[in-house]
This record gives sequence, structure tokens and C-alpha cells, in this order.
Amino acid sequence: CAICYVIYRLTGLQGIPAIIVYGVIASVVSNAVYAAGSSFLPEFRSAIAFVLKLLGIKKPQKKKE
Repeated sequence: CAICYVIYRLTGLQGIPAIIVYGVIASVVSNAVYAAGSSFLPEFRSAIAFVLKLLGIKKPQKKKE
């Protein structure tokens, strides 16, 4: 909430454009906080691996010594 509030105060928008921009900001910030908090769970890591596979992005391999 505090992050969104600070960003809102910096934009200075009013009217319909403000509602649209604030909605996008709130969505991005809340999803980023959720992803950061969930990144430690094994289910999250497997979900990220699945998305990377769908996008055709290879995960960097760990170096073997």
C-alpha cells in the first residue's frame, strides 16, 4: 500500500487517466510483492520452470566442478 501511495503522489495525474494508471500500478506492485514472497516455495520454482519452458527460454545450468 505504501509503495503504491508514494508512486501515486509522484504521478500527479487526475481524472480517468489517473484511474487507469493507478490500476496498472496497483496490479504490478501487488503481483511483484506476491512473487517475491512466494519465490521461496518449491511450487513457485516449478511454476517458473514451466513458464520458461513454454516461452522457450533455457534455464542457466549450474557449473559442475
